[in-house]
Amino acid sequence: MELLKLLNFSELAIQVISFLIIFFILKHFFWTKILQALEDRKNKIADELATVEKHKQEAIQLKAEFYEKLNRIDDIAQGKIFEAVAQGRELTDQIRKKAHQDAQDIIENANRLVDQKIMKAEAEFKDKIIDISMRATELMIQEKLTEQQDKKIIEDFLNKIEQV
Repeated sequence: MELLKLLNFSELAIQVISFLIIFFILKHFFWTKILQALEDRKNKIADELATVEKHKQEAIQLKAEFYEKLNRIDDIAQGKIFEAVAQGRELTDQIRKKAHQDAQDIIENANRLVDQKIMKAEAEFKDKIIDISMRATELMIQEKLTEQQDKKIIEDFLNKIEQV
């Protein structure tokens, strides 16, 4: 109550009237500018939110595209791996075939060489038998024929042996 006693009604009325005058003056000159500033601020915030939403959608789309491309890259890599494996198998088969052919060639060359050695050994053996036969015949006959006649007789003898 003491507070009411301290208040002066005329001062209070002047205060209220002053406030109303200032309010109407501010409303008349500045209210539309303040409302416009608030509206501009509201539009700016709405535009920024729309931009953020747009960027968010773009990010989601880019993420989906990224995963799609990543899957395609995986598919391509898988295809390349299968292709490389197939080429490796083909190369392995070619190497095996070449190695087999080389082995066959080596075997054939070895067989030819063995055959040549056998033929040479047979010829040497035949010559030795001829020499031995000539000596034996020479001792038996006790007379020496010419060497060409001796070889001819022994060769004929050996040919007859071979036919038998």
